[in-house]
Amino acid sequence: MNDIDQIQRFYFQGQPVRGAVVKLGQSFVSALNNHNYPADVTTLLGECLAATTLMGSNLKHSARISLQARGDGPIRLLMAETVIHDPQRQIKVDNNSQPDQNDAKYAIRAVARLSPDRQSEEALQPEQNHGTDCTAPLLTLLGKAHLAITIEPEQGARYQGIVSLEEDSLRLCLQEYFSQSEQL
Repeated sequence: MNDIDQIQRFYFQGQPVRGAVVKLGQSFVSALNNHNYPADVTTLLGECLAATTLMGSNLKHSARISLQARGDGPIRLLMAETVIHDPQRQIKVDNNSQPDQNDAKYAIRAVARLSPDRQSEEALQPEQNHGTDCTAPLLTLLGKAHLAITIEPEQGARYQGIVSLEEDSLRLCLQEYFSQSEQL
């Protein structure tokens, strides 16, 4: 596995298409150190970290961006956070190496809180309903839940948007969030 963290921005000249691709290596491993999460939780936290890093790559000022999901299912809380310093520079995710003078610095962290009951523990086992190679549907893991995205700029007002989770993947929930949001 390549341990290098990267964000690659792209655009198609003459077309209304632009985006970014994020790859988290060692920083993802470091963010989850000392946690022994089930595979579904680890996968979901990785998606959350990638999402906050991608959202942060579009900010113009230093800020902290967090994504939180709270629910009544086997996973009670998911939280991922990216802190962006000097985003106008070339982007480099903090993986405990020294950034170049011209690199923006990102720091990430993530945490999950699981329900303590036995039924929830069983729902997080890989052999239950969804096989060993894929993640359980988001609504199965979180139950009735809400998603909050918070942006805390170094200077300026804090912004938070909250929506109900009604889709079975984080990707679809974020698409729905941004179709309703006027911010990012």
